[in-house]
Amino acid sequence: MNDFPYDTILEKIKSEGESEIEKLILNQIESFYIDFKEVVDYQTTQKLSESDRKNLAKAVSGFSNTSGGLIIWGVKESGGKAMKAPFKNPKNLLNY
Repeated sequence: MNDFPYDTILEKIKSEGESEIEKLILNQIESFYIDFKEVVDYQTTQKLSESDRKNLAKAVSGFSNTSGGLIIWGVKESGGKAMKAPFKNPKNLLNY
């Protein structure tokens, strides 16, 4: 059974947008079920870079071995703190 409130968090993100994601970042809400990811290589092409594809594959693999989870791209972690790290081509995630 999945005890992670996906529906609640996803609905909040859908309704509140970026402000809800900012709350997760501000409160450092990365957990067993929420993973922040930074786009490492900025590509001008329509695909993710090799290192970002590997990073995505690791995150998806980790979640598939548990109860699932939520990957939030565009967040950098440094010194134990999370911060927004916007990237130029978000459609690249869709064209993976």
